[in-house]
Amino acid sequence: MLHHSNRLHTLYLNDLYSEEIYAKGNVVERLLWPICKLPSLKSLSIDHYISTEKFIATAHHNWEFIEPLRPDGQPLEEWRFPPSLEKLELVITPFPWKCPIYDNLVDLSFISMHIDLADMIDLFSRMNRLEHLFFDRVGITYDVDVGEHPGLFELSDEEYERLLERVRRDFLEEQARSCLLPATVKTWSAVTHATAEFNPLLKLMGPSASTSLTVKLLGQPSILRNEVASFLSAHFPRLAGSHDMVLSAEFNMGIKRSSGDENKDTIRVRTVFSRTLDRDVTPDLVLEYAYTTKLNSDKGKAQQLPANYLLGIFKESGAELLSLEALPCFDTIVDLSLDCNFSYSREAWADALGLFPALVTLRIPENMLPDIMSTLAWYQSTIPEIHALHVRSSQQYGFKSSRSTVDMLIDWLISRKAGGSPLKDVRMPSALDAEMTACYGEGEWRSFLEK
Repeated sequence: MLHHSNRLHTLYLNDLYSEEIYAKGNVVERLLWPICKLPSLKSLSIDHYISTEKFIATAHHNWEFIEPLRPDGQPLEEWRFPPSLEKLELVITPFPWKCPIYDNLVDLSFISMHIDLADMIDLFSRMNRLEHLFFDRVGITYDVDVGEHPGLFELSDEEYERLLERVRRDFLEEQARSCLLPATVKTWSAVTHATAEFNPLLKLMGPSASTSLTVKLLGQPSILRNEVASFLSAHFPRLAGSHDMVLSAEFNMGIKRSSGDENKDTIRVRTVFSRTLDRDVTPDLVLEYAYTTKLNSDKGKAQQLPANYLLGIFKESGAELLSLEALPCFDTIVDLSLDCNFSYSREAWADALGLFPALVTLRIPENMLPDIMSTLAWYQSTIPEIHALHVRSSQQYGFKSSRSTVDMLIDWLISRKAGGSPLKDVRMPSALDAEMTACYGEGEWRSFLEK
């Protein structure tokens, strides 16, 4: 390694299982001592294996840390790292939280580990160059005390749990004001498990005018309580200032049908929110769901509806009903993009579109035309009266709209013009345009648009 020290920019260290047994868990530590001799090192990634028992113990504040050793296995005093280091990825085991290796980083990733909230707050306060932060299944630990609550010992287990959760929420709301990201941070991405238990991470990832946030939830959303809705409403409150206005949104849903014996379908949903109409700009907030379910067992009836994903409220969660003020507000969104390969009812799409009363532009792939046209025609009086429809090519190979779909689109355009509110802008793939022209004459269908 030292022979090419001037040219080494990236280093990846991994404790493989066999090496773990041979070196008794010290492989990485014994390789760290010469890092100070790598003057050009920019990126360091350490996948540090520890036993399952030790990993579980970290959840109870029994921390394991990376401690550099000499080649003979003895502790290395005054270990130094190259000042050129800008990117650090740590899997399972971190360096001690007070270690200065974190302070000058531009890119930091934590994977499969735990961090105490107080340590996280202190860490953020020292990182003045950080631009990109990534958490993958990072447990945030903290201690709260219910104090001398009146009648504490008379509470049932269920009442005590509700009290404890309320205390946790209040504590985290207070701590969130202290847990300030460095002003330099551009992106914070987090992967976490969907859980019925309280998830502190969502409380800590508060609104920011300069940071793009991405949250990926793994597991069935039906077990979620109201954390996601509260998270979204914090970003998009009902009484929002001009700096809080969200202008565009996307809803993307893909279902991969299973062919195996388990008959489980893979579902991926992505909702995107931006405070700009520039589609090339990094969005302000991305919320993803990834899970498996048995859609075929009940003909898809167990599937969550688009409005559930957009609002962050899910059926079967057992969560208490939220007031209107506690729900995220999308009243300022004027541009909405939909992409879904699952056929929902027009009622479901009407509920989703009804969340966007100021909607001006609707973007859909061609394969969604039948469902959306049926919805727009059936619920004309209760959903937003859009002014622009942009249809893009379908990702389905060889897809072609049926004549009935073309007729439905034309009928809708005619009814909009007859009602005194013709569409201002309709865009579509060339093949669909040619099909419309073949059915209704050259340029004839465009006469139904606003001139």
